[in-house]
Amino acid sequence: MKRERRRRDKLEIFYEILQKCQNPARFTEIMRSVSESYALMKTFLKELEEKGFLVKRGVHLLTTKKGKEYIKCFEEIKKLLED
Repeated sequence: MKRERRRRDKLEIFYEILQKCQNPARFTEIMRSVSESYALMKTFLKELEEKGFLVKRGVHLLTTKKGKEYIKCFEEIKKLLED
């Protein structure tokens, strides 16, 4: 039986990427964790870096203070929608 995956929007994928990168993570680790294609991940990671949510440290990516604020805000909105 095939398990259906819920469609996620860009903001939710950004949240998942930033969550994963709270501890330094490599590109492939992030890609597997988020379950997205290589091309899409390159685009998303570039955008997150340009906006200051992620920083590259050698081969690892790390969530910045601004990225942690995004995580907090996303979780607050998610909680409001669930109530």
